[in-house]
Amino acid sequence: MRKHQKINLIPASHKAPPAVSVDQLLMFGIFVMIVSCGLHFYSESQGITRLTNEVASLGIEKTETDKKIEEANALISASAVVGEQETLIRQVIGSKPNWSDAFKELSIVIPQETWLSQLILKNNAGQIAVSIRGETSSQANMADFLSSLERSEFFNNILMISSKLTEQTSPPLYSFEFAAPGLESTLKGQAGR
Repeated sequence: MRKHQKINLIPASHKAPPAVSVDQLLMFGIFVMIVSCGLHFYSESQGITRLTNEVASLGIEKTETDKKIEEANALISASAVVGEQETLIRQVIGSKPNWSDAFKELSIVIPQETWLSQLILKNNAGQIAVSIRGETSSQANMADFLSSLERSEFFNNILMISSKLTEQTSPPLYSFEFAAPGLESTLKGQAGR
């Protein structure tokens, strides 16, 4: 028997690469899987770190915002207290009329040749209620006096109660009664005394 010799007609440069074993393929697959898992975990850890930093940053911003809100609330509370104090001061000051200014104004608006025989001033919730009885030399003086009182800051709530000619004097005098609403009865009650 003759032995056959193998003849290779394909040049060595064109030979197929040696076959890859299953073990090598498995090792390569495991390597690729390890690298991709590592990259995935690295990416996830970077994302977690980024999110942690963002949460920390938001926590700092929230703390600063909470401080600003507390400061604003403190300012609002202080403003409310100041407003309440101002209201109380206005109530206290407003409930007490300025008597000296009221008397000064009354002395200025009384016409010449006009005499007061009775003057009642009363504090009525911070406003002055007045009742006046007196005499004057003319009806023009009486009308000027009433008109001045009506324009006054202190005595503007006033009514004419009565006006009459006094015949017992020469020259004649005109008696008058002015009063704020509610004080007319005071004048009538005192007229009988």
